[in-house]
Amino acid sequence: MNKYNSWVGLGFKGGGFTAIAGFDYVSGTLRNVGLMSEHHDFHILNVRGGIGLGGSVGAIFCAVYNCPNLWRLHDTWVSDWSINVALGGRWDSVAKGLKNYNLIATVKKINDSKKLNPADLENIRNGASYIWGAVDTIRMNDSPKLITIDIPMAGVGYELSAFVSAGKIEMLN
Repeated sequence: MNKYNSWVGLGFKGGGFTAIAGFDYVSGTLRNVGLMSEHHDFHILNVRGGIGLGGSVGAIFCAVYNCPNLWRLHDTWVSDWSINVALGGRWDSVAKGLKNYNLIATVKKINDSKKLNPADLENIRNGASYIWGAVDTIRMNDSPKLITIDIPMAGVGYELSAFVSAGKIEMLN
């Protein structure tokens, strides 16, 4: 992988959902791995369709691969799917469950829904998201790819939603 074609950074996202529709806003700064003084800001306004209720905000890690010039991403459309489980101030139980995501043990509980708790749902969502990101990274070939990953424990809100989203990447500088 060419370090001058790779970008990493931090940002935030926030959004909400009411019944069958919603939105989210993603904003961040990306720095070139090979030349850290080179950086660009971006944002995305996504429209969501699915089912859910609530809202949340949080910090994200961002990465772009196979892109020597981030302006190649300007005005390109992105789409994704997500399951959001934001638990507000009940992070102590989630923190214990997030250790190594415990995805396999949690998936085993699905057959007995009485044993599932909100932390288990969060583990399933996080594990599925990381697996999806890994598959996307493998499939991306030589085309530029923006990946955002929620930073555990760096958000607030109350939301339960499952949706697909679409939006346009805009480079700001």
